[in-house]
Amino acid sequence: LTSSDFKIEAKVRNTGIKGVARGQYGRNLFFTEVLLSEKLNIGEEIVTLGSFEKMPVDLIIGKIKKIDKKEADFFQKALIEQLVDYQKLDYVFVLQ
Repeated sequence: LTSSDFKIEAKVRNTGIKGVARGQYGRNLFFTEVLLSEKLNIGEEIVTLGSFEKMPVDLIIGKIKKIDKKEADFFQKALIEQLVDYQKLDYVFVLQ
């Protein structure tokens, strides 16, 4: 999820605010492309939007840990805290 190649349409679970979950440099995951007019809150869950045919809706990606909002920018972004440490997983079950 933290790969720079990773990006997926996502939303805030409770409010439906849309954006893109995007990996960065193999270390972090951000919720990006969120309009400045939208109100993000620390602790809110970010889930998949399910706009792709094979991606389920409301799959939990993580929670907002920090918000970066600058009035000079068009968009704000938020650091996503992943709820699972994927480095420690031994087995993965894939649904098709």
